Amino acid sequence: MIAGGGGVFMAWQWTVLLARLICDNCGAPVWLPQPLTHSRHIYKKEYPVDIAYLVTPLIAWILVGPIKFLINSARTRQWAFGLVGNGGFPSNHSAVVSSMATLIALREGIGHPAFGVAVTLAFIVIIDANSLRQHVGKQAAAINRLAGEASSAAHKTLRERMGHTLVEIAGGLCTGVAIGFLINTVFAR
Repeated sequence: MIAGGGGVFMAWQWTVLLARLICDNCGAPVWLPQPLTHSRHIYKKEYPVDIAYLVTPLIAWILVGPIKFLINSARTRQWAFGLVGNGGFPSNHSAVVSSMATLIALREGIGHPAFGVAVTLAFIVIIDANSLRQHVGKQAAAINRLAGEASSAAHKTLRERMGHTLVEIAGGLCTGVAIGFLINTVFAR
């Protein structure tokens, strides 16, 4: 127990977390650490992070992965375990960033700075998926070809399918937007 100004408080009534409290009586914000009980004021916690922002990228990644696996398996007419990873339809990365941008647009509006950051991040991810990673795949193909000609036994074959086509990126964007709308509906404010 801790002896304090107006009386004796239990240790759990004090906190050092930087949580924001709102007084139920007067509505004034109060920043901790302060005693959680007061003679005139009753405090309630206001959580600054909406859980939807935390689960949206996770749900997008979890939903798009099996979709990609099933589509690649249907294309090859066999289980496509070797095609899991970078590349393929739809783009996981594009789905994740577009789901977050959609959720921010729906909850905060397109004028909010967070939406601008989300769209900028989405452009960076999409450009990376379309150009940089495709070039990495072409370089891997050239290295594999050169190593095959040299018949190097020490060479481990590099993965050549790395980037995304515009259709795969568009599929990821559409899937991400749909997931953003779904999360906004499920976790309605």
